[in-house]
This record gives sequence, C-alpha cells and structure tokens, in this order.
Amino acid sequence: MAILHLVKNSIKKNKSNAASFICIVLLTSMLLGLAFTMITQTGELYTRKSDQLNSPHGILWVKKDELHESYLESFKEMPHVTEVNSEEAVYMIGTTIDYNGVFETNCLLINKDTERTVSPLKLMSEDHSIEASEAIYLPYSAALTGYELGDEFVMVYQQSEYRYKIAGFFEAIE
Repeated sequence: MAILHLVKNSIKKNKSNAASFICIVLLTSMLLGLAFTMITQTGELYTRKSDQLNSPHGILWVKKDELHESYLESFKEMPHVTEVNSEEAVYMIGTTIDYNGVFETNCLLINKDTERTVSPLKLMSEDHSIEASEAIYLPYSAALTGYELGDEFVMVYQQSEYRYKIAGFFEAIE
C-alpha cells in the first residue's frame, strides 16, 4: 500500500516520468509479443496450413448467368496465378443461425462430392448413418464451438427455415 502512495505522489510531481514509463511498458509488451511470435513460429502457421490444404488465395463469386469463359482465361493468363477452378455454389447473404443465441452470417454452400484440385475437402469426421438429403458438413471450427455429429443445424434465409443434421466436419482455412 505504501508503494502505491509513493507511485501516486511521484506521478503527481513529475508527469513526464509517468508518460515515459507508460511508453516503455507499451514498447516492452510489443517486443515480448514479437519475440513470442518468432519463437513459436505462429506467424507461419496460417501459411503452412494453407499450403497443406491447397487453399485458394482468392475467391470470386459471380452469378451463373454472368460468368463467361473469357473471365477464367483472363485469370489463367495473370503472371502469379498457378491454378483457376470454377464450381457451382450457393451463396446466402444474411443467413441467420441459432446457436447459443441468434446471429447473422453469410453462408457458402458447396457440393461435398465435387472433385477439386484447389482446396479439396478434407473430412475430419463423418457420420455415415445420416441420410444425404438431410446432411450438412460444417468447417471443423464449428465442432470447436460445441457442435457434434448428429446435432441439428438450423439456418433461416429469406424467412425460410432449413433444418439439417450435421453429418461431418471438414478442415478449412476460413
């Protein structure tokens, strides 16, 4: 307690010392954070996982009737592009999901069985007993938030409710 009184009095008497002390503490914490990142190599984790999953560096959504083959050819001709894929998907803007409270998100629904060279689905777990007509596969991050195989997954899009059972989880860079 006596130390706190000394600190308060010191700050009152010499405000520039207090400002210097705060700057030193901020600089030290930034350097410690940088050192931790360098030592544990967490900065490279995303890059390594992205390479392992062959994840795309960019995704472009185009309405089916607006997609022309010339667009794909233009992308292929770009100097740093190594691969271009095109597949049909459903992009649902403003989808409401009820899980420990209701929240709104955007959903991209793709076909699990589509062959992909860029970002192929790597299933982490799967329940084969769930009918394909009511099955949905979610990113593995959903399992980390509490979802389990067989749980009901409800989405509301444009006042229509869609109910599925979780049939599996896949690994993805999100």
